[in-house]
Amino acid sequence: MFGESILWWLKNNRSVVHSIRANVLTKEMNGHKYYICFGLEDGQMKRFPVDYYAYISLKEGEEGILMYQGNRFIEYDRGGE
Repeated sequence: MFGESILWWLKNNRSVVHSIRANVLTKEMNGHKYYICFGLEDGQMKRFPVDYYAYISLKEGEEGILMYQGNRFIEYDRGGE
């Protein structure tokens, strides 16, 4: 499990940072783990683990610019251009 985490970390760090228009589709909580699913402008859906602050600050239906790297959520700019 530890080795797998390192491999994901390395893969994320080697990935390109994407910035794409998206909307918040759903929010999920499992114990102390938080997830947000985004609908991207190209029709894809992406689900990311997020921290508590991102989880409580984003609302379902919001539109903005999603930044992510691999399977790592970076930030979401509401109404961003």
